[in-house]
Amino acid sequence: MLELEFIFAYIALGSVVGVLAGLLGIGGGLLMVPALTSLFIWQGYPLEQVVHLALGTSMASIVLTSVSSMRAHNRRGG
Repeated sequence: MLELEFIFAYIALGSVVGVLAGLLGIGGGLLMVPALTSLFIWQGYPLEQVVHLALGTSMASIVLTSVSSMRAHNRRGG
């Protein structure tokens, strides 16, 4: 189970990446993957898997964000 410090770290990471993605258009590759890699190492995941997990998590967030954006544009007739 996730400890409280990890939950706060993930929320802070998501907030920072979200703001920077909205303002500057950067996020997943530049910020999310290295930060997730560090968090996964901090949590004790096997070193052979942390980069794969970070990339997969970043790609999954891109898919969810894209679907959400597509639905919002479709509702507005775009």
